[in-house]
Amino acid sequence: MNPKLEKLRVAVIPPSMKLGIDQSSTVEEILECPKTKLYPVTDYLQAQNDEELTDHWSFLIDIETKENWTGCNIEGIHQALTKKETRVYVVKIDEFDMDTEVAYPGADGFDEEKFIMYAEEEGRVYTLKGFQEAFNAENISDVCDFILFKEVIVHE
Repeated sequence: MNPKLEKLRVAVIPPSMKLGIDQSSTVEEILECPKTKLYPVTDYLQAQNDEELTDHWSFLIDIETKENWTGCNIEGIHQALTKKETRVYVVKIDEFDMDTEVAYPGADGFDEEKFIMYAEEEGRVYTLKGFQEAFNAENISDVCDFILFKEVIVHE
C-alpha cells in the first residue's frame, strides 16, 4: 500500500563519515541522527529549487509507519503534488473578429492562447463554481459568449 503524502518527510543529512549515515542506513539511524532535518515533500522540493540545500543525503520516510520509501515508485504521488482545477474562459462574440486567425473553440484555426488572453483582458476567467454562478445570474450568455473549459495547474 502506498503511503499518504501528508505522512511523507524527506530526511536531509549532511554527508559526513563521522555521522555514520549513508544510503544503507536504517530509518531508526536516520531519524536518531542529530543532524537530520525533516521536510514535508513540497518544502523539500522548494528548498532544492531555491538551492538552499548543499550536498546532502536525502531519504523519503513515512513518519507514521517508519518505512523508507527512497527510490520507490509511489503510484499517484505526482497527482497528489499537483493541484489542478478547471477554469472557464469567456469571450463576448461582439469582441471577437470572426475573420481573424484566433477563431473560436472548435473552429478551424482556433488559437487557444489568444482566446485566453482576450478572456483575461475582459476579466472573464472563472472557476467552475464561479462560472455556474455567473451563468445562472445571466452574466454569461449561451447566445452572446464563446466559452472554453481548460484544466490548469494551480499554484497555491
